[in-house]
Amino acid sequence: MGSKKVVAIFDNGGGLALQLGDAYAHYYDDMRQAAADYREYKSTGTTDGWEGHEPEHMEVSWTSDDIQNGGVRLMDAESIEQAVGNPFFSTGWKNIQEFVEALQTK
Repeated sequence: MGSKKVVAIFDNGGGLALQLGDAYAHYYDDMRQAAADYREYKSTGTTDGWEGHEPEHMEVSWTSDDIQNGGVRLMDAESIEQAVGNPFFSTGWKNIQEFVEALQTK
């Protein structure tokens, strides 16, 4: 079993760079696909055999200014699960909302 580290980096352009474990990252425009991959990773704890790793998204860097000025929003596994467990979860970011809603519907 691999490491279950998760970092979801939502950008204000509507995309998501999802970092799973220590060796897999992928950029998504389709939040349903991102949710499906997240769910699979959560279930198995590994990305072994997955295609589509984009190493440049493992090295995504952001500054506190990026976060404070609305350039990116970050979620870890705990904050994702809290959002999924909250039937009233709402955010002004369409990509975050779609990702969470895709996880809420199985």
